[in-house]
Amino acid sequence: MTTPHTRARRRDRRVYLRSHPLLFGLLAATRGRGVRRLGGTVLVHDAEAYRQALTRLPLDRTAAGTTGGAAREALRGAGGVLFDQEGGGHRTGRRGVAEGLGAAGVERLREVWRPLLVRGPAPLERGGEVDVVALARELAGSVVCALLDCSADPRELARAAAGAAAASVRDHLPGLPRPGAAAEAARAAERLQVLLGDADPLSAMLAVAAVNTTVAALPRAVAWCADAGL
Repeated sequence: MTTPHTRARRRDRRVYLRSHPLLFGLLAATRGRGVRRLGGTVLVHDAEAYRQALTRLPLDRTAAGTTGGAAREALRGAGGVLFDQEGGGHRTGRRGVAEGLGAAGVERLREVWRPLLVRGPAPLERGGEVDVVALARELAGSVVCALLDCSADPRELARAAAGAAAASVRDHLPGLPRPGAAAEAARAAERLQVLLGDADPLSAMLAVAAVNTTVAALPRAVAWCADAGL
């Protein structure tokens, strides 16, 4: 018998498989060996080898083709990226973010997103529909604006952060060079920085991370809860 929780797991599995078909195909094809290297990519199935890869291998977090590399390239004119470990200025910026996400800061941010989660789903009570992605963008944009003390429209900021992430990733996809991709990534990063105004340049990376993580996670969480009857 198929239970609601089984249906929820199946839907979430389909989301993963359909969004990364090549990756999961390679993992399925190589699962008979603990470790398999394909060019510059290492596929790991063995638990001990996985721990070694996570804890012992030196990693270049800003190398070409990595998320850090894409962020550094897109925001190279904006003073660096949030998780850059170099320089006292970056450490000061990270400390500022950490303070804003402490107990008192989180309580203040809660006052921003709680009303949105009351107002946003209200049409459901009248038999209407709710665009969960749009709600997640507004929620994420509002929280980022509050955290960074930014006066931009939250939805516009969220769109700019999503656009900067998408353009940056397109510029770093493997394969033949994409004409104009680098220029579009630079323009997208500049649009985001203009909306952030006088905020610390590291704030651009925080906005990108917060908006895209929230928009990816919340709609899937809603789908899981609906399938599982939670």
